[in-house]
Amino acid sequence: KPWVVNKEPSFFLDGEAVRRRGAAGDLAFFQQSPKCGKLAEEGKQGLYFDGSTRYLMRKEVPGRMKSTIPERLHSSLRFVVILREPVERDRSWMGQVFRNKKRTMTDNGYLRSVQDRMRELKDTGGGDIPYGFYDELLAGWFEHFNKDQFLVLNYEAMKENEKETLTSIVNFLGLDISPIKHDLQLPQENVDPNKEGVVPLRDLDSSVCFELWELYEKHLEKLYSTLQTGMSRWQPPFM
Repeated sequence: KPWVVNKEPSFFLDGEAVRRRGAAGDLAFFQQSPKCGKLAEEGKQGLYFDGSTRYLMRKEVPGRMKSTIPERLHSSLRFVVILREPVERDRSWMGQVFRNKKRTMTDNGYLRSVQDRMRELKDTGGGDIPYGFYDELLAGWFEHFNKDQFLVLNYEAMKENEKETLTSIVNFLGLDISPIKHDLQLPQENVDPNKEGVVPLRDLDSSVCFELWELYEKHLEKLYSTLQTGMSRWQPPFM
């Protein structure tokens, strides 16, 4: 089938919009794409792809998705989850936060942010550090959808083995690989202006680094235990 992509509609993040528009509103978003319009003129149908990265972070999304999408389609849904080593994910996330504030993230600036956010986690149980608690985030999805509907990938492995990883994604989605088999590569690589010359967090001599890594390591162990139970499509390790 033709490939149709609108990368991040973020449709299921807005509960009020979902209630107002329903599943038809989600599909309508994709149909606004020029690619979809061209396919419609040709009388063709395509598969719908939603690459909204914040879905994994928001606990209400899987239930909202299941209650909105018609039940007859539930078993047809497929979820590709790409997980980055959580310490580097956190650093990349904070780099984006700094850039949004028109600031350059230094090593010391990042370490201070870790201290502040670890304190927030301890005091309130919230903040953005739990975005790396992959075991808890995926557990919410497994409550609503079967594990065999998920392909869990390692971000670092994906970059090192593009063709192998992309082939596994195509096969998992049940797509025809022939139109792209000679061009299996990632479409782009994000450039992080804060990353050049930056020492990896785990290599910094700081008790703050150790505390953060120790926290994430416990959650990764739980993640591995979950993925090893009734699930074959995943790539270790994330450590």
